[in-house]
Amino acid sequence: MPHTSFDAPCTGARRSALLAATLVIAGAATSGAASLPRPLLAGGEKAPQSVYEYAAKIVCGAQEDPKDMRLARGFYATTINVHNPNPEQAVFFKKLALSIPPGDQRPGEIFPIATDKLEYDQALAADCEDIKRRVFGGSLPAPFIEGFVVIQSPVSLDVTAVYSTATVRDGAADLNSSIHVEQIKERAPRSTPALPDLTVQDIVITGVSCPTGQGSCVTTAKVTIANLNPTAAGPFTAKSVFDPGQSIGVGSSFPAGLAGSTSTSFTVTTPPSNNCFDPDCTICVTVDDANSVGESNEGNNLLCKTTLG
Repeated sequence: MPHTSFDAPCTGARRSALLAATLVIAGAATSGAASLPRPLLAGGEKAPQSVYEYAAKIVCGAQEDPKDMRLARGFYATTINVHNPNPEQAVFFKKLALSIPPGDQRPGEIFPIATDKLEYDQALAADCEDIKRRVFGGSLPAPFIEGFVVIQSPVSLDVTAVYSTATVRDGAADLNSSIHVEQIKERAPRSTPALPDLTVQDIVITGVSCPTGQGSCVTTAKVTIANLNPTAAGPFTAKSVFDPGQSIGVGSSFPAGLAGSTSTSFTVTTPPSNNCFDPDCTICVTVDDANSVGESNEGNNLLCKTTLG
């Protein structure tokens, strides 16, 4: 059984803030539902658990200094081939993570390359010339670059890199060329422990009693909360605010938490106060109001419901 506590009435300003917060949260939920999450890393977005990743080494350009020990003197080229073995279309994202420049054990910049599509059995190539044009506007930022082309895809792909070298003369390939082909290792999707997701599902007023008129009214409501995910939630509290105009707050605690994929209902009763129906009665309930539980979705913890008088 939840434990109950009461808060003193608050000002009308708090009512406005609470209602404004409700609108903001509702708007955020609507906005999130309207657009699907991107399954790829770009522009700082986080990759979800279902992404396959391939990090292919890339070396492009000419290194003409015989004393430069970062890379032997020569001309270097890389071509990365991507093949879709799946019966469905594959949509994947490519980016370039530089290590040279800057070198010197300092992290380089990360550049988006492209988002590509391949139908069944189609293939494409990302090579030094393409990267030079797409990323650097036609010229490399240094005589040669090193780094990784990182490919992220919601489906498994075949990724192979072709590395070719030659002697260098006047910044161009000369004689004695060589070639090496390497299958790029696939990094499978990584699962992380799921988090609980607490939400308020319903608020129903079950009774109002005003034995001696205004100031003696007691309002009772049945609140249903749920944990939408299979992972159990630890101890948390909930706060119910009756009639934001009066801001009668009632706290409830759940020391045993809530098991995964379950719901529970509890009764909330106000202390004697003015009638919640003036003429309508609004009740706002926030589950985990103290943010005690880490959740997969922190934007669905508040529900406000108005009953017409």
